[in-house]
Amino acid sequence: MFAGQALASGECTTQIRSLLLLIFNSCDFQMDTPLVFVTGNERKLQEVASILGEDCPFELIRQDLDLKEIQGSEEEICQAKCLEAVQIVKGPVVVEDTSLALSALNGLPGPYVKWFLEKIGAEVEGSCKLLHDAPNCYLGSLTPYSLAVEANDEEWKCPGCKAVFAWVMVRHGIRYPADKRIPGLKKVLHSLQDGILQNGSLSEEERKLFKEWSMEHVKEGIGHFLHEAGATEAKWLGERYKRHLPQLFHGHFNLNHFMPYKNCSSWLHEVKNNSQTYVEVEQYEKGPELAEVVDRLQQKTGVLNLTVWQVQKMYDACSYETGWDGERMSPWCTLFTPQDLKALEFAEDLELWYRDGHGHHLTYMASCGMTRDIHDHIR
Repeated sequence: MFAGQALASGECTTQIRSLLLLIFNSCDFQMDTPLVFVTGNERKLQEVASILGEDCPFELIRQDLDLKEIQGSEEEICQAKCLEAVQIVKGPVVVEDTSLALSALNGLPGPYVKWFLEKIGAEVEGSCKLLHDAPNCYLGSLTPYSLAVEANDEEWKCPGCKAVFAWVMVRHGIRYPADKRIPGLKKVLHSLQDGILQNGSLSEEERKLFKEWSMEHVKEGIGHFLHEAGATEAKWLGERYKRHLPQLFHGHFNLNHFMPYKNCSSWLHEVKNNSQTYVEVEQYEKGPELAEVVDRLQQKTGVLNLTVWQVQKMYDACSYETGWDGERMSPWCTLFTPQDLKALEFAEDLELWYRDGHGHHLTYMASCGMTRDIHDHIR
């Protein structure tokens, strides 16, 4: 018998196969006895089969069983389901159970995720809407997609309709800073790190995080390259679209890089390199909202004469490192309150609005090409 919480790919495949061999050897099952994966979801069976590989020595089949849901830990629930399934199948089985652990809720809802999502309602589309004060929800354009995504990723269905065409524009995932920014970013952050460790009012955990922190792994030459986490995000987004529209998204796709205004000489002259574009954000940076953030951080870090620019570099570090590794708390994020992050995010929003958004007619006119492309393809 084998009770498992999850099946992972990559280096875990060998461990999974070893466990399956142990099941058969210890339980005296014949090698031609099929292994039953207890699930009502055909897609899950395909996923597990792909993890095990074509040379898996066992036949893997699916059987949908209505198993009792006991209360307990993830391990206890899986063990109970496995024992019950074995009594029904009379052979080797694999069961799985899904959990959702939110750090801000001390690990809740855990294995009760289905009930939890039903109770909070479908309108709560992502954990950022639920945990509105979680620090990693206010990281501007670097906020991880996984925190803002809607919970439902089932197939999109409309009675009487059939999907025949989809036009999708997708942003890239998290990447490294631009090459020209890397040296300056590392220099100012390492300098601030020294000052914070010497004079900052830190908890033991915060001090430990700052002592261990380094940005030496970010080298020049990788600027704007997609981080491994960004590649994972892109793959994950693609898989979501395949689940939403399985009849359309299969095989190879036509992926076009589309950011036309970046190569427009008029935009470069009239928008990006025009000081008037940044008037609003510069006024905001001199205003009381960010002054309050700077004052509070000076007290927290012990760094005198802290500037808005330095605070923004700390915010950048918090944003990038959260995107690169959401499981590990960036020490820079520990310095900010949710209100600090909201104020800093708004500064970024202002800049992007006037430089890359509807703040200038040249930028929003670029979307006309996309609209025309949609029209031409549908026609």
